[in-house]
Amino acid sequence: MRTGRKTTVRSFGSSWLGLVLTLVAGQIAAQQTEISGTVKVAVIDVQRLVVESTKGQAVLEKLRSLTEQKQAEADAMQQEVRDLEARVQEGHISLSEERFAEIEKELEDKLIAYQRFEDDAQREMQEEQARAFAEIEGEMMPIITQAGTELQYTLIFNKFSSGLLFAKDEVDITDLILQRYNAATPEDD
Repeated sequence: MRTGRKTTVRSFGSSWLGLVLTLVAGQIAAQQTEISGTVKVAVIDVQRLVVESTKGQAVLEKLRSLTEQKQAEADAMQQEVRDLEARVQEGHISLSEERFAEIEKELEDKLIAYQRFEDDAQREMQEEQARAFAEIEGEMMPIITQAGTELQYTLIFNKFSSGLLFAKDEVDITDLILQRYNAATPEDD
């Protein structure tokens, strides 16, 4: 009896899925017929916008500076760990068991602190990068929308993140958006 129920449920699920797919296909076909005239497509190299825009360059410099700062802190912590490791090696013979255990505990604590620091620094860098890029994207979207409307584009794709495999150079409007974005955003000191 259980087998019959599973078959019935599967049949119902398959029928329901087929109905949904048919409705969706009909909706897509209806939307496609609503688009009249020529479809005008453009692409934008978002990575270039970030790297070449004035604000993007400032953000990248800030991230570089933060990376260097975190690396200097990590280097100092690594040196402390190396120094303690050397003391453990040297003290194996000359130190009392109690003092040797203290140094080993200190080394263990420094290693844990270093690992936490690395994790926190990586998370901080990722969060800062995501925040900064989201801010730039938020500022660019109205510019992209305005350019798309003015130039009567039907679709504008992110050149490398949209699954797009090929686009002629003529449909790339990155330079236009970059120019408008730089003009619209004030330079930060």
